[in-house]
Amino acid sequence: MNFRSAEEKDLSELDNLLMRLVEDEKINYDKYLEHGIINNHYERILKMNCCQIFVCEINNRVVGYIYCEAFHKNKGVIVNLFVEKKYRGLKIGTTLMRLATNWLKERGVKIIEVNVLANNTSAKKLYNSFGFDDFKETLRVEV
Repeated sequence: MNFRSAEEKDLSELDNLLMRLVEDEKINYDKYLEHGIINNHYERILKMNCCQIFVCEINNRVVGYIYCEAFHKNKGVIVNLFVEKKYRGLKIGTTLMRLATNWLKERGVKIIEVNVLANNTSAKKLYNSFGFDDFKETLRVEV
């Protein structure tokens, strides 16, 4: 298992994992989620100093990643975290979270936020283990 910063060579694998993240969320948590444009989503982001993507590589294949942003001095955001189902339970998400939170702290952020779907209990458990607490809620109604 190898953890490192994402590189240009990872772009197609990152796009594939993002597509799988969206599909997973749509199937399991939010049937109204839209795919949007995913091709080359991370190409621009890799070049931005305020953004960082860490990947987990097993057998020369990216099997998980985390994408975080430090756009403001005081606030950082965990934008996406995804690990292939086959590799869940191996603490990959925990290591990726540690890398991302440390990277954000090094940039001087005072708070870190992450959005999570209400019924994604495994993600909530991971985020809570890093000290994240409920901050705000989004309510909706199907019409």
